[in-house]
Amino acid sequence: VRFVAAAGSKNPASIAVQKLLEKQHAETLRRTARIRCRDDLARAWNDALDAGDVPGAMWATLTHPLCDDAIRTRIFEDIHMLSHQLGAGQRADLCQYARARDELIRLRRRFDTLNDKSRRQIDTRDRRIQSLEAALEASEQARRLGEHTRAGLQRELDTLHSNDDATRAAERARALIASERRLQSMTRERDEWKDACHEERSRLDALRSRFDTLVAEYDALERIVAERLGGNDPDDECHAESTDLGGRQVLYVGGRNQLVDRYRALVERCNGQFSHHDGGRENSRARLESMMSSVDAVFCATDCVSHDACLRLKRFCKRHRKHYIMLQSSGLSSLARAIESLPCQARESGLFHSTPTSDR
Repeated sequence: VRFVAAAGSKNPASIAVQKLLEKQHAETLRRTARIRCRDDLARAWNDALDAGDVPGAMWATLTHPLCDDAIRTRIFEDIHMLSHQLGAGQRADLCQYARARDELIRLRRRFDTLNDKSRRQIDTRDRRIQSLEAALEASEQARRLGEHTRAGLQRELDTLHSNDDATRAAERARALIASERRLQSMTRERDEWKDACHEERSRLDALRSRFDTLVAEYDALERIVAERLGGNDPDDECHAESTDLGGRQVLYVGGRNQLVDRYRALVERCNGQFSHHDGGRENSRARLESMMSSVDAVFCATDCVSHDACLRLKRFCKRHRKHYIMLQSSGLSSLARAIESLPCQARESGLFHSTPTSDR
């Protein structure tokens, strides 16, 4: 307020402001100074307003010798309307921020639930493996004891044969046969324990892989939401290029109908254009190829799409060099991870190269 009041007369403060503005907008002042017609000056102001270059153009136009009261009034009216537009935009951004915050809270709760469930399953599998390993060790000890007993019986049998004691030799032979049968039984039991242990290890590895996938999808979705909410964390700037679709057209085939609006919101937050086809349940299959011809990338949720639609997508994308990603699930986090995996260089050159994000 003091600087505005001081600008009404010539004084050190107004002179300092004058020098600062002329230095800051020197390039714009030089361009505007070449204008020799009042109409050209008005058009230059309109062009600068449309381009968003308001501060320099306003100062250069107001200080131009051809600027009259009509142009000044027009400038003040445009600035007044621009303030209203900025206020409305801020209110819309606040509403969008509130919705995104609620969505992030819901996703975080769902992630915590899945995380707890996965950890409980992993702990159960670990305890099961430990018990199987203990049983396997006990079986191995019993086998070694059986072999030692068998060796002792064999020596006794040899001794009996040397003493020509047929009766005792027969008894020892029967004991030896029974011991061998017990040894074979324990060997089979040990093999069964080994197979069970191997199977449990395979299940545990699958659970750990699924858990890592869920963590990666959640991290990708959280980074995208945090980035599009306008966070100021410098560590998030490294993900901006990988989540900016650059206005590309994205087609989502299949998925759940109740999540289509959320798919669309996520793609639009990443600066992309979204279109959807249900994979042939209600939409026409013939319409699928017409939609694919105008998009840059195709996402297909394999758990909610027909087999025929998958084959059509593969053939069409291979023939026309479209980027094609198969998603393991129709959840929002799978789509977020797939968007984040798109290579930056391919988007800058305008050509997407296929880099599948799942084990399929």
